[in-house]
Amino acid sequence: MTLKAYALLEFGKPEECLDLLKEIKPVKMTDPVIVKLLVLAMIKLGMNAETTQMLEHAQAKNDQRIDINEQLFFAYVRENKLLK
Repeated sequence: MTLKAYALLEFGKPEECLDLLKEIKPVKMTDPVIVKLLVLAMIKLGMNAETTQMLEHAQAKNDQRIDINEQLFFAYVRENKLLK
């Protein structure tokens, strides 16, 4: 479903992508591959707060993953929350 959401966004159907993201409930995702794909879609949709929330949850479960830590840092930068 995650790949489908991203594909819908790339094919110019952001409303359908948003509907699918609501079904997926990305905040609970912890798999690094799925998280990366969701991050790409959510950033393009301007869902910065939700992206940060999802990454914080994923980082709590996978705190040794450098890629998730890096994405979380970038999410803080997007939201101007560098003091975290």
